[in-house]
Amino acid sequence: MDPQFISIKNFKSHSRTEIDCTGFKSVLIMAQDHSDPRISNAVGKTAIFDAIEYALFGTYPTSVLDGIVRDGTDLCEVIFDFELDGEIYRVERSRRRGKSSDCQLFVKLSDGSWNPKSQRTTTETHNAIQELIKINAKVFRNSVLFAQNDLDGLASAKSAEDRRCILKDALNLNDYQKFEKIVKDETSTISKMIISCKAIIDAIGNPSSDIESLRAKFDIAKVAVVDLEMRRDKTQISLNSKKAELVDLQRSVSSEMSDAEEKLADLKAQKTRAQQKIKTHNATIGENNHKLKTLLIKLNKKQSEVVDIQTACDDLRSKKFRPSSKVKAKLKEVSTNELNGKAFIGSLETKARELRKPIPDGDECPSCMQEVTEKYRQACEDDKKIKLQELEKNIAEKRIFLKKVTNHKNKLQKEIDEINNAISQISSLENILTSKQNEIANDQDYIGRINKLNEQIIADLSVQEKGLEDIINREEALINFAKSISDDEVNLKIIEIQSCIKDFEQELSELMQLASDANTQVGIYIAKIETKTNDLEKLQEEEGRLEKLETDYLLHKQVRKAFSSSGIPTMVIHTILDDLQIEANSLLAELKPGHELQFTPDLEIGFRIDGREKEYKQLSGGQKMIMAFSLKIGLSLVIQNRLGISIKFLGLDEVDQSLDRSTVDHYADVIHKLQDRFKIFVITHNDSLKDKFSNVILVEGDSTHGATSQLVTY
Repeated sequence: MDPQFISIKNFKSHSRTEIDCTGFKSVLIMAQDHSDPRISNAVGKTAIFDAIEYALFGTYPTSVLDGIVRDGTDLCEVIFDFELDGEIYRVERSRRRGKSSDCQLFVKLSDGSWNPKSQRTTTETHNAIQELIKINAKVFRNSVLFAQNDLDGLASAKSAEDRRCILKDALNLNDYQKFEKIVKDETSTISKMIISCKAIIDAIGNPSSDIESLRAKFDIAKVAVVDLEMRRDKTQISLNSKKAELVDLQRSVSSEMSDAEEKLADLKAQKTRAQQKIKTHNATIGENNHKLKTLLIKLNKKQSEVVDIQTACDDLRSKKFRPSSKVKAKLKEVSTNELNGKAFIGSLETKARELRKPIPDGDECPSCMQEVTEKYRQACEDDKKIKLQELEKNIAEKRIFLKKVTNHKNKLQKEIDEINNAISQISSLENILTSKQNEIANDQDYIGRINKLNEQIIADLSVQEKGLEDIINREEALINFAKSISDDEVNLKIIEIQSCIKDFEQELSELMQLASDANTQVGIYIAKIETKTNDLEKLQEEEGRLEKLETDYLLHKQVRKAFSSSGIPTMVIHTILDDLQIEANSLLAELKPGHELQFTPDLEIGFRIDGREKEYKQLSGGQKMIMAFSLKIGLSLVIQNRLGISIKFLGLDEVDQSLDRSTVDHYADVIHKLQDRFKIFVITHNDSLKDKFSNVILVEGDSTHGATSQLVTY
C-alpha cells in the first residue's frame, strides 16, 4: 500500500489540507502556530496520521466519534488514495455531527475517472476495505505507524516476558485470551451437561430388569383374561338358549294379548312424551317468572333513579343566577379597571423613583437650568420630599382601591364558574335521564313479551295435562284387559324364564366386567413395558451422549491449553523469531554494517558490534537507535509477509524526541536508506532535521479558522 493523495476537511484541528504524495519518497511533517515556529504542539501534525487511520479503519482518537469534527463545523471528511497491486484506490470517509457516518470506496480507471466499489451499506463497504488491505487497525499501528517513544520495545525490554508481551501485542495474539475464555466457558457448559446427563441416567435406573418383571406379570394376566373370556362365552350360550325358549313361549300367547301389548307400549310412549312436554313447559314458566322478577326489580330501581335525576335537575333549575352575559360584561369592565389601576400605580411609582434620585452634581440643574447652590439644592430636596410623600400616600390609596377591584373581579369569575357548572350539570343529568327512560321503555316492552309468552305456554300446558289424563285412563283399561285374557300357567313359566335370563345377564355382566378389568391390567402392563423400553432407548441414547460429552470435554481441555499463553501464542512467537532475526540483521547490514543481533530460545537478545558481544546498556545512543529501529522495521516486514501484503508506507511520529544530536543524524541516515523501500512520513519538532529533507509538510495552526497544510520543497 503506497500513499498517493491525502485530503482532510474539518477533521480535528484541520480545516482544509491536501497533500500530493507522488512527488516524494520521504517527507518531514513540521508545524507552527500563527506563523510562530516556536509553537508546534497541538497544531495538527499527528492528526494527519489519525486521518489516514480513520479513512482506512474508521477508528478515531477521541472519546466520542463527534469529537473528530472540528469545532464550529457539522461535517468532516477524509479522502485517502493509495496504490496496491498495480491499482489505485480511493477511500472517502465522513462524519456528520450527531447524525451518521458514511464510507465510500473507488478504484481509478485508465482514463482518470473513479469507478465506485462501495457496497450496499456503510458496514459492508468498511468490510470490503479491510478485505482489500488485509490488515486491521491494531496490526497497522504495529507495522506501519511508529508513535512517540515507540523505538523502545524489543531491544530495551527488561525481560523475556516483556518481549513476549510486545510480540503478542504486535502479532495480535492477545485474541487467544478471548479464545481461551470462550473455550473455558464452553468447557464449563459441557461439564454441566455431563452432570445433567449422569443425573438423567441415574433417574432412569435399570429398565432392562423392570421389563423382565413386567413381562412375567403380563403373562399371568393374559392367562386370567383367556379363562374369563371362556366363562363369558359359556354364559352367553346359556343366555341365548333361555331367550329362545322365552320367544317360543311368548308366541303361544293369543294375538289379542299381543295386540294389547303393542297398544300398551304405544300408550306408554305417548305418556312419556306428554310428561316430558309438561315438564318442559313448567321449567320454561319457572325461568320466565324468575326473569320477570329480576326485570321488575331492575325496573323499579331505574324508575326510582329517574325520579332522583329529575329532582336534581329541578333543584338546579330552581337556583337563581344572574344572566351570564351581564356577569361577563361586568367582569370585563372590572378587569379593564384593574389593568388601568395597575398601569396608573406603575406610572406613580415611576414618578416616585424619579423623585428619590439625588440631584446630580454640577453647576447647573439639568431640569430648570438654574445655578445649583447649596440653598437651591436644599430647596429642591425639601420640595421633592413633599411631593414624594404625597405620591406615596396616593399610591397606597390606589393600591387599596385596586385590591377591592381585584376581589370584585374574583367574585365575578367565581359567579360565572358557578353558572357554567350548573348549566353543565343540567345538560349531563338530562342526557342520563333520557338514557334511563329509554332503558325503562325497553324493559317494559321485554316484560310484556315474556308475559305474553307465558300465557301461550300455560294454555298449551292445560291441553297437555288433559291429554295425559286421557292416556293414563286408556293405559289402565288395556292393563286390565291384558290381565283378563292371560293364562296363569303360561305367565308363571314366562316369569320363571325371565328370572333365569336376568340371572344369566347378571352373571354375564360380571364376567364381562372382570374380563374388561383383566384386559385393562394387560394394557397397563403393555404400556409400562413400552415406557420402560423407551427408557431403555433413552438410557442408551444418554450413555452415548455422555460418552460424546466426555470426549468433547477432554478435547476442549486440550484446545483451551492450546489457546493458553503456553500454547499457540508461544509457538507462533518462536516460529517468527528466525524470520525477525533475519529481517533485522538484513536491515542492519544495509544500514550499519558490522551491527548484528541474535535471539536465544528463551527470548533473550544478544548484540554484536564488529563481532564483539555487547549488552544493550553498553550500546551508544546511535547504536541503540539502529538496533531498535531495525527490530521494529523487521517486525513490520514479518507481519506483512505473514499476511501476504506489501505496505510501502511508514509513519514516524516524533520517534526522535529522546535522541541526542548525534543519534538524530543516525536517525536521518536510516530514513534515507529506507526511503527506496517505503514512503516515509516523519513528524518532528527538531529543526535540525529540516536540512536533511528535501520535502516538508508544513502544518499552519489557526485556532479560529482551523489548521491547513502545504507541501514545501527545498
